[in-house]
Amino acid sequence: MSKLSHKLFDGVFGNVGMWSSDTMDRTAYKTMGESFPKLLELTKKNEPILASLPHELFTVTTKDGLKIVGHFFTNEEATDKTAICIHGYHSYGFYDFATVGLEYLNRGYNLLLITNRACGESEGEYTGFGPAESEDAQLFIKLIADKFPNGSIIIHGCSMGGSTACMLSDKELPNVKAIVSDCAFASIRDEFAHMIKFLAHLPPWPLLNMLEKEYKKQFGFGFDREKPIDCVRNAKYPMFFVHGADDNYVLAENSKLMYGVCPTAKQLLIVPGQGHAAAQLGGNEGYFDHIFDFLKEVETKNADK
Repeated sequence: MSKLSHKLFDGVFGNVGMWSSDTMDRTAYKTMGESFPKLLELTKKNEPILASLPHELFTVTTKDGLKIVGHFFTNEEATDKTAICIHGYHSYGFYDFATVGLEYLNRGYNLLLITNRACGESEGEYTGFGPAESEDAQLFIKLIADKFPNGSIIIHGCSMGGSTACMLSDKELPNVKAIVSDCAFASIRDEFAHMIKFLAHLPPWPLLNMLEKEYKKQFGFGFDREKPIDCVRNAKYPMFFVHGADDNYVLAENSKLMYGVCPTAKQLLIVPGQGHAAAQLGGNEGYFDHIFDFLKEVETKNADK
């Protein structure tokens, strides 16, 4: 059983190496939903545009000795506002934020794309599914706060990155003004239970138990040590929750639940007709304007203090 557990853990959490929008398989079409072809088309259009813009490579070293990479874009117009974007499971920043990243630049922000551990150029054998990534992200937040001592930081996460952003919501973070959570799951345990049923058509037990056993060996704690929803319940920052209504991979109910318990200034946007990570297909009127109006309101309130 231990060999099977380890093999299962490697398959779910292991480093899959560098990939691109051209390497999507049939599983992606199932998990991402009917709007995925349009999302992929938009991403393939904007990814090379974003990648071609001048940017710097930032590196931090985690407490477990890993080198984690970030790509930093300085806005053409001088500003001390920075959006730090955290990508999803087995993905990378230039893919998940090809369109969103360009929009932050167009709207006057600097941009930092974190490449999570065990993804792309960043080191690491295993993804942590949020808790480890939230600790890594705090190193980048400090780096940007040191670079712009009087600046403001927006954290924007997508999918697992959205959950990572939620896990940051109860932390003391320098210069962070607001958090945007796109299609985040509220609980690691509940999300894996859902994925096992959705993808494998199997009951969660015993696969979930096997995964958690190996996870504890690797990270020293189980799935329930840090739930996104528990962190949001004690959030310190304004939060914008957004989700595609037709998301079957991470159900929109997750964002609704977290919105319900968030004690700070908040907004919830459920975008009709869109699947996983595809709410951005709502465009300016159906996605971006809502987010940036919220962020502008946060900025105005901060300026009045």
